[in-house]
Order: sequence, then C-alpha cells, then structure tokens
Amino acid sequence: MAEKFEYKNIGLISATNTEFNILNKLLIGSGLSNLEEGSLSDLRWITGLFEGKRIILVRSGVGKINAGATTQYLIDNFHPDIVINIGIAGLLDQTLPRNSVIVTNKSEEWDLSTSPNMQKPVGDGTGNTDDVFEKVKSFDKRTITGTIITGDTFITDHGQRDELRIKHNAVAVDMESAAVAKICHRNSVPFLIIKGFSDLADKRAQLDLDKNLQRGVKASFSVLKKLIHRKII
Repeated sequence: MAEKFEYKNIGLISATNTEFNILNKLLIGSGLSNLEEGSLSDLRWITGLFEGKRIILVRSGVGKINAGATTQYLIDNFHPDIVINIGIAGLLDQTLPRNSVIVTNKSEEWDLSTSPNMQKPVGDGTGNTDDVFEKVKSFDKRTITGTIITGDTFITDHGQRDELRIKHNAVAVDMESAAVAKICHRNSVPFLIIKGFSDLADKRAQLDLDKNLQRGVKASFSVLKKLIHRKII
C-alpha cells in the first residue's frame, strides 16, 4: 500500500479582499496561532499554525493573471505541499443544490481558444488529490465534484451559462481556478479547488454575489476545516 502523502504546509488562495478577510476571521476563530502577516504590492498574506499544519492564506486579486502570478509567488516563497483555491463560484448546473460546495482538481479555461486541443481540463498531475472528493463526500453530503471552468468575464447571461455548461461539461464557473491549476501542474504541486456558490451565472448574478458571498465562503471553509481535521489533507 502506498504511503499517504502528508501535507504539512497548506497554501490557500482567495481572490478578493472580502473573501480574504472572511477566511482570515474564520481561521483565527477556529484556532489559528502564531499569526504572521505581510504584503507585497497588491498581494496580502497571513500565515500561522492550524491543527498541526502551517497555513498560508494569500489574496490574489480577481482574474487569471492575478491568480497565476500569486500561485507562483506562493510556491516560490512559501513552498506549500498543496495549494487550494478557496472561495466562491457561479453554479452552471441548475439541477444541483445551490448550497453545494464543489471539491475538485479539474479546471479549464473557457475563454482561451476555440481549438479542442486547448480546452482539455487541467488536472492534478501528482495524483495526490484524486480521491479527496470521495472521502469528503462520506461526511459532507452537500459536496459535489466535476469540472470548473475559468474566464476573465463574470457570467451574467443564462444563455451563455447554459452554452458553456454543455460545451465544457462543467458544473461551475469562476475567474481564477484554471490559472491556479495550471501553475501548480507546471510546478508539480498538488492542488484542490473548494468553492461555495454565490450565484447562478444569470442576470441576477451580481446581486446574488453581494448577497451570498459570505455564506459561500463560509461553506467552502467548513469543508476545508473538515478535510484538515480528518487528516485527509
């Protein structure tokens, strides 16, 4: 039997300042200790100890360029054993419950190219996170998995939403995870995406985002906390 990989250093990437602040409070409220914090240009980060793990939470800013650059900075400077893109996303598959949390290691850029060869989902090339969903599903029934697609456009049209869902066989959409996935893949660092849903990627998306952001971030953190507590990551 293969030896279980141990994640001693866990890197967390959140997109917005609001998500970062919510996660910061949740971590501290859950017992994060030995807290240190810093910033570099537009980056903000905190680090501390949580249930025997070193946690590094970094705010990337919105979009693929910010997320990609932040992921490389995180890997180069903090050397995480795993990187997790955490926060909120839009729900593409309307048959799934809105209070679901997606846990996946497959992401794809929907706005990169029309070439089929450029549209293959990026997976965790290390294989270390392939069974995480099945484990978390056993104790958190709201979790779902599948492909999450990423683009630099906030989806607010149900027609475009449905077209993207069908074309990419995707369940969720965001603006960062594919960039995080690609940089991790290139650096042979395991990664996960854990996101609650803020909106349905339709004309109410911005209103719903403002209303549901905190709930979605808290839902994603709840899953992360269980994964750490049960030593799955």
